[in-house]
Amino acid sequence: MASPSTSSPGRFPLTREEGQRLQSEMPTNADRFLDAFKAIEDHLRRTVGETERVDFVDLVALAAQDNAAVRDVADRLRRYARLRNAIVHNANDTRRRAIAEPRKDVVEDIEGIRLVVTKPPLLISVLGGEVTVCLSTDPIQRAAQKMTDGDFSQLPVYGDGHVIDLLTSEAIARWMTQQLTAGSPIDGETPVAEVVGSDPGRGYRVVDRTMTVTEALEAFDEALQAGRILNALVVIRSPRSRTVAGIATVADFPKLFASLRPRTTRRQPASPTN
Repeated sequence: MASPSTSSPGRFPLTREEGQRLQSEMPTNADRFLDAFKAIEDHLRRTVGETERVDFVDLVALAAQDNAAVRDVADRLRRYARLRNAIVHNANDTRRRAIAEPRKDVVEDIEGIRLVVTKPPLLISVLGGEVTVCLSTDPIQRAAQKMTDGDFSQLPVYGDGHVIDLLTSEAIARWMTQQLTAGSPIDGETPVAEVVGSDPGRGYRVVDRTMTVTEALEAFDEALQAGRILNALVVIRSPRSRTVAGIATVADFPKLFASLRPRTTRRQPASPTN
């Protein structure tokens, strides 16, 4: 049996000297803040392809042009750039001599920003539940009923066991208009395959499970800027199966943007240092 003066791995409490040594080895709030800031800066420089000659504020502006996550936190990043210079005596000092300690909530916030900027969530992780689909041979009445029951405006169309098209509410409306204009009856047994083509603007894009939320938002934005219609991003389980794992539409924007907001976000204090 060990004597009282002998150290053992499970001994508690620590001596005063051991406690002081352990505390000195733990990262301070300044250390954590600066580590997160540098990780964000390094990631943005790699993404944008800019060198050290571009300062951080300009770097954020460049990255925000093509990155929804950065746009969402751009104002906070600019504030944190000023805070970083206040924490470090010399912004170019590799030893990063801290002259101030940021508050805990500020540290948690920038660490949350680092996570969503450098490792944004996958699109499939934000989309929920089973995906309702229809077959190209299904009667349009059955497909329309599925859309009504689920409050969907788009429905992936399967053929030969994988997604081949997208049925939209616009396609159904156009098809019905064409039938009425031609004096033809609205036949609910008409196959979905004959209806989908009524909407020439039924833009959709098939993507794989590795697409991030940031990339998804940029895909919608790029289509808008180019004057193209993009109704949905259809996420497939694998290139081989091409079965649907999820579908993202403009209606999903609120939860997509919410997923890019750091979980630790709080109202920022007027003075973010102790």
